[in-house]
Amino acid sequence: SIMRGISSKQGLKKSLFLAFALTAGLGLAACSDLDSMFGDDTTMSDSDAPSAGSDNGAPQTQAMPVSAPTGGVSVATITPVTIEAGPDTGTAVNKTIQSLRAQVAGLQSRLAGNSAQLSNLRNAGAGAAGAYQEAKAHITTRLQVGTTRGNPELVAEWNTAQGQLDALSGNINALNTLGTDITNDSSTAHYAQNQISATFDVSGAVDEDHRQLSLLEDETSQTIVLVDRLLKEVSDDVQRQTAYVANERGNLSVLANAIKSGELYGSVRCSPLSVS
Repeated sequence: SIMRGISSKQGLKKSLFLAFALTAGLGLAACSDLDSMFGDDTTMSDSDAPSAGSDNGAPQTQAMPVSAPTGGVSVATITPVTIEAGPDTGTAVNKTIQSLRAQVAGLQSRLAGNSAQLSNLRNAGAGAAGAYQEAKAHITTRLQVGTTRGNPELVAEWNTAQGQLDALSGNINALNTLGTDITNDSSTAHYAQNQISATFDVSGAVDEDHRQLSLLEDETSQTIVLVDRLLKEVSDDVQRQTAYVANERGNLSVLANAIKSGELYGSVRCSPLSVS
């Protein structure tokens, strides 16, 4: 509807080009300087300004448009594997089996905790994205119907939007930390599987030891599948949210200029639009 109302403006292409150039070139550091963009009569608190390094996770190439995370998303079903105990046969091999079984059982416990953590981070990210979109929509609507230059109400909305993007950046950092933990668990699980395979060749075992080893080998294989599945989900979330935040940082830069001038997209005056 915006484009229909301004299609005859001669300066539109040039302004849009400048806006897109600003979007591609500016990151969080540019957005944090909205204070100076508004001049001495309009200020933002230091706590509202983002840090220059909070968007380090953004991809260097231009991100494709992505949708904001939505609420109610769930983590892939992670059904813990029951690690069955076995009798102590008194052999040295069985002592090794008991040690390996304890490692795999510990992995199952951490798997459940990491799955719950991912669910919490997704819910937090969905909440921040929703609040960001709401603030952004308020700004765009006010600019579209007409407003004053440097409207302090829109500055406050801009600060709110930026704060929610900062929250999403923190969410990405937490996801990266979670991914590191799950990667370590994956390495531990693969190492345990190799140890189980090697234990089959150790002499001095009884038939019961090999039965327990076979069972533990199956349980470990199932554990690896679950850990790797959870790791993929975290990795996908990091990539998706990083691209989303990178795109919206640029959009905030454009909106900052629009609020300063009271003009939408830099050249179109914020007055009621007519459809040609």
